[in-house]
Amino acid sequence: MRLRLRSTGRQRLEPLSLAHVSDLTVAGADPDIWRYMPYPTVRSEGDMRAQIEDLLARQARTTDLPFAVWHLAEGRAIGMTRQSPLCMCRPVPSRAAARA
Repeated sequence: MRLRLRSTGRQRLEPLSLAHVSDLTVAGADPDIWRYMPYPTVRSEGDMRAQIEDLLARQARTTDLPFAVWHLAEGRAIGMTRQSPLCMCRPVPSRAAARA
């Protein structure tokens, strides 16, 4: 799947990858960030790699679509987000099609 992503001017979303591990480990260094997250606290690059690998596995199962938040001026990833739950199986028929 090829995505076309748009920038807000200061940040952009880009598909999450293992290339973001180092930046996101730094961005997630404050334990308070993880307080209300449904993930374990990230304490190392290994923890972040495991979390990103989990999100990429979810993407492969088409349940999640994860992104890195890229800060344009700083030239680095500063966070991540995802679209979930995601069903990419088949489109829902419209009411007009159902009446036909």
